[in-house]
Amino acid sequence: MINLIKSRPLNTRLFGVLCQEMGSGHEQLLLHTEVRWLSRGRVLQRLYELREEVKWFLTEIKSDLAKHLDDTMWLASLSYLVDIFDCLNGLNLSLQGRETHILLLADKVHAFTQKLDLWHGRISRGNCDMFPSLADFITDAGTSHDFSSLFQSASEHLSAMRKQFATYFKEDYSSFAWVRDPFVCTANELSIDMQEQLIELKSDSRLKELFSSCPLSSFWAALMQEYPELCDVAFKILLPFASTYLCEAGFSKMTALKTKYRNRAQIEDDLRLCLSNIEPRIEDLCKAKQAQVSH
Repeated sequence: MINLIKSRPLNTRLFGVLCQEMGSGHEQLLLHTEVRWLSRGRVLQRLYELREEVKWFLTEIKSDLAKHLDDTMWLASLSYLVDIFDCLNGLNLSLQGRETHILLLADKVHAFTQKLDLWHGRISRGNCDMFPSLADFITDAGTSHDFSSLFQSASEHLSAMRKQFATYFKEDYSSFAWVRDPFVCTANELSIDMQEQLIELKSDSRLKELFSSCPLSSFWAALMQEYPELCDVAFKILLPFASTYLCEAGFSKMTALKTKYRNRAQIEDDLRLCLSNIEPRIEDLCKAKQAQVSH
């Protein structure tokens, strides 16, 4: 449906005019692209929001695809996909950003898998309140339609997704909970020397204030000289890339810097400046240079 409308400029313009005349919240559909990992959910959501406009347009151009938008079960399945992709996009966004580590992201993934178990149980009993688009569609459809087959398909889909998550995220990081909060968690799996160091760390009230006022990586970096063994284990957990966010941010900055007009430019220093959180003191840098006077 989307390709039929978006692939031809005339169809795109006519569809935009139709959306304007119908007072729609949007005037265009979205195209899916593999490069942008949020696009699948947004494409489905935009199509679902403009389903009436798409139906009118496809009917006017006598397309066979219009019959799907009269199919209640097809629309109900689309609303379920809109909701589940929105949940997956929310999980993806929560895994991005700076100052993240594998322990934090593992907890978020574990929480999502627990939600999948909850959703599977509820939708197996015919309850779809956790999926707002699907719940609203079923309410509007009334009691004249039987959605039991859709609930069964959604239940099987959630179960398969839960198993797939289990194959991707097998590691158990519960033994490293002391890295994230050394003042609460215990670490019985550590050696006796490291356990004694951890006890000393917990008893230092000065370090408690430091822990609450700085990022986790900065906290362990400040303890490198005092507790080298504990810090060595902590950094092996905190330093690895927990997601591809930093790599993707670097590629985005590089594509913005190295255009076709600067394809021979050496951008190592510029890229380091773009990715750094440190703001340059432009005034001090200018004062250290001699101005070019006119002759």
